[in-house]
Amino acid sequence: MKSYFIFRYFTPVLLMIGWVLYQLVIKRKKWGDVLGDAMVCGVFAAVWAVIVYWLSS
Repeated sequence: MKSYFIFRYFTPVLLMIGWVLYQLVIKRKKWGDVLGDAMVCGVFAAVWAVIVYWLSS
């Protein structure tokens, strides 16, 4: 059950962070170009954390 919880609730956030890191490291974009994506990832992670907290309690 714990691995299911990790897969279901942490994978979307990790994939979004991975996407930002991919753009920075592999595509060699500058931070200014990726800043919008990083902010969206941060907002998504915060909203996702609230939803997970709400669903698990």
